Amino acid sequence: MICMLGGCLILLLLAGCRDNAPVSARVLPAAPTPPPTRTPVRLLVAPSPTITPTLAPTTTPTATPVPATVLPPAPFTTTRLNRGVQPVAYETDVCRYLERRWNPAGSTPGTILVPIMYHGVGARANRGNGDTWTPASYFRRTMALAQDLGFETVTSAQAAAFLYENAAIPARSLLLIVDDRRIGTVEQQFLPVLTRNHWTVTLGWIIANTAQHRGLWERVERLDASGLIDVQSHGLRHLYITGSTPERLIREELFDPIPILSQHFGQRPIVFIWPGAISRRERLPSPRRQAIASVSLPIPAGHSCTTGFPWAKKSAASTLLCWCCPVIGPIPA
Repeated sequence: MICMLGGCLILLLLAGCRDNAPVSARVLPAAPTPPPTRTPVRLLVAPSPTITPTLAPTTTPTATPVPATVLPPAPFTTTRLNRGVQPVAYETDVCRYLERRWNPAGSTPGTILVPIMYHGVGARANRGNGDTWTPASYFRRTMALAQDLGFETVTSAQAAAFLYENAAIPARSLLLIVDDRRIGTVEQQFLPVLTRNHWTVTLGWIIANTAQHRGLWERVERLDASGLIDVQSHGLRHLYITGSTPERLIREELFDPIPILSQHFGQRPIVFIWPGAISRRERLPSPRRQAIASVSLPIPAGHSCTTGFPWAKKSAASTLLCWCCPVIGPIPA
C-alpha cells in the first residue's frame, strides 16, 4: 500500500503544478538551426624530401707539371775520324732536322753514304809521287770488300736527294766517281764490276776539246745509254779556281757545261765535280740558281782515296756521310 500511496502522491503533486499555470501558455520560438559546420579541408602536401649530400673524398692537390726543356739533338760524334777532322752539321733548323730524321719515307738513322773518287785505274799505277792512278788489283779488292759489306751504289741524283731531303737510299750506299773524263778506266775496269753487281758510276766530264777527239762523244753516249754510268759536270776547261780567278771564268766553269751536257744526255747535270780544292768560297755563285743540286769535291793533291774513308760529315738526318778526302769545304747552298 505504501507503494501505491507513494505513487498517488507523485501524481497529485504533478497535477497541482499543472493547475497553477496561466491559461494562455507562451510558445517559445524554435531555436534556429545552426549552419552546418564546415569541416576544414586539409591539403596534404608531401613534404620536400630532404637532400642528403653525397660525401666524396677531397681530391689531393697535385703540383702543376712544368714542361721539361727540350734539348737540341746531340751532335754526331765518332772515334773513327782522323785526327783534326771534325764532323759538320749543315741543317740548322732543329724542327726540320727532326722531321727528316724520323720521316718513315726517308732514310733511317744510321744510313751511310760513302763516295770514292778515282782519277784512273790501271795495271801500272802508283809509280811514285804525283801518280793519282789506283792499281787495278787494289781497285778490285776495294770493290769486292764493298760488296761483301753489303754496299749498293747510288746515282748523283740519289745522293743529292739524300743530302738535302734525307730521301731514302740503301742503308749502306756507295757513290763511285771517275774523275777527269777517263772513259778508258770506265770501259776496262768499271764495266765488269758494274755489270756483275748492277751498280752505277758517276763520270766527271770535262767539256773542253771533247769534240776534237774523234768518236769520244759517241763512246760516252753509248755508255750512258747502258744505264751503268751517270755523267756529271767536271767543268768547262777543268779550271782550278783560285783567289785570283775572275768572276767571269768562275761562272763559265760552273754553268756553261749545263746546256752542252743536256744536249748529249737528255738531262741537266745536277752535280759539279770540283777541279781542285775550293779556296774562294765567298765569291762562288750559288749552283742552286742554275739547277745544280750539289757539289762533289775531288781528292786534294797528294792524297789518295785508296787510303780509306777518313772524312765524315753529318747529313740532315743524323746519318753519316763519309768522304774519301781529308780536307773538304761545305757544299755551297
